[in-house]
Amino acid sequence: MFDYKSLSLRKVERRDLELVRGLKDESWFATHTVAIVNNEDQERWFDSLDKNIGNPRNLMLIAMELHDRGNTGYSVGVFKIRSIEWVNRTADVAWDVFKAHRGKGHGKVL
Repeated sequence: MFDYKSLSLRKVERRDLELVRGLKDESWFATHTVAIVNNEDQERWFDSLDKNIGNPRNLMLIAMELHDRGNTGYSVGVFKIRSIEWVNRTADVAWDVFKAHRGKGHGKVL
């Protein structure tokens, strides 16, 4: 886990798939890069994330609310690092805040 200000980032887990799928379903109409997916698609996507363990090309992290004592609360969004080029030290980054947690400053922290 990585803690910064009010959020903690952790690697996406299988238990997060429904949450991430909800985010995809919410935004599919606004982008050409996100397809409508079913449970099987979501499982295949998750399984593909760890193909390069030790030298990942993509990281998907869940942003969790961080309480004063270091305890994490609810999931507030996703932080994505894609196309990691370790030699050149470049990557594409993006983030999304779940609809129920927008307008609270989480996007700025991400």
